[in-house]
Amino acid sequence: RLLYNDVVVEGDLPNRILTLYNKNKDYSALIKFMDRLFKNPGESIKSRLFSFLEHSDIKNTNDGTFLAYKYVTSDFKDCFTGLIDNSVGTVVKMNREDCDDRDEVTCSSGLHVGSMEYVSMMLNTNKKVVLCEVDPSNVVSVPIDYNNTKMRVCEYKVIKEVEL
Repeated sequence: RLLYNDVVVEGDLPNRILTLYNKNKDYSALIKFMDRLFKNPGESIKSRLFSFLEHSDIKNTNDGTFLAYKYVTSDFKDCFTGLIDNSVGTVVKMNREDCDDRDEVTCSSGLHVGSMEYVSMMLNTNKKVVLCEVDPSNVVSVPIDYNNTKMRVCEYKVIKEVEL
């Protein structure tokens, strides 16, 4: 069993940590991820996010954040409004309460990022892909559409353009 602040942690995350611990391997990045995750007010996010990331082949960083993808216009604007700048180095934010936290609502308000599979479904010749760093505390929803490959967040940082 793995406890976090006297609460038993269930799911794939504690299993991965305990597996690494038992193999005498470094699990410090996953502890940092868990620290950030448990700052997230969404209970469903705490239980589902790590499994989602594993399923989507989204990588964690050594700092406890993770790297996800976003498709943008050719001039690095968001594809929905065309107003939000997604240039490299930009931190994109919106109020958490303005993001829809209902997983069963597939298309709704929030900043969308996801796996390469999700981004690939949306690409055409007029779009680019950027790599974004996301703090687990900023994930608002993991909608059930698109084969569980996208999420809504309230903040991310654009790290770099991804050449496809």
